[in-house]
Amino acid sequence: APPAARRPSNPTPAAPPSSPASAPLASAVAPPAAVAAGGAALSRAAVVVYKNTPEAKLRMHFARPDAERFPGPRPCVLFFHGGGWRSGDPKQFMAYAQRLADAGVIGVSVQYRLMRDGDVLPLHAVQDARSALRYVRAKAAQLGCDAQRIGAGGGSSGGHLAAMAAVANAPAVAGKPAAANPLDDPSDDLSVSPRPQAL
Repeated sequence: APPAARRPSNPTPAAPPSSPASAPLASAVAPPAAVAAGGAALSRAAVVVYKNTPEAKLRMHFARPDAERFPGPRPCVLFFHGGGWRSGDPKQFMAYAQRLADAGVIGVSVQYRLMRDGDVLPLHAVQDARSALRYVRAKAAQLGCDAQRIGAGGGSSGGHLAAMAAVANAPAVAGKPAAANPLDDPSDDLSVSPRPQAL
């Protein structure tokens, strides 16, 4: 978890499992039936599949502001959990996502592929982080996000993933297309920038 100095002042104590404050955490482990596939439902979904991989369907877990108090497109912040790229769970940042939602920001905690025993670098995790930012930017209107106010953050290895989402794509040179970037999933729409406006 981030150091205590970075935590919001007056942190809310952990709520018992039956309280309304625990609802975002409950949605983070929602059954597949609660997962939205697309369309208008995206603006209300608690869980969305943003990417299909050979290993798993990767999900985003949303904490949303009250629509009546905070109408219109909202700023959106994606969080990536820590765990040395080898462990961890999106539940780690659902409390942070909910604090943002209480302030009118859409908080999102993102699942990504963890390193396996034979992996030397967390390339799949980096690709997934960049895919997640691209997904939110491409579907911002459907998700209720303001495409010009997307942020990213995380703890430990998740902070690394947020920073790697901000790395620019290699530009095209002298009319030749940009070289393939190993940080990008080849199935991504590379015309959509993964770079957040804030880290």
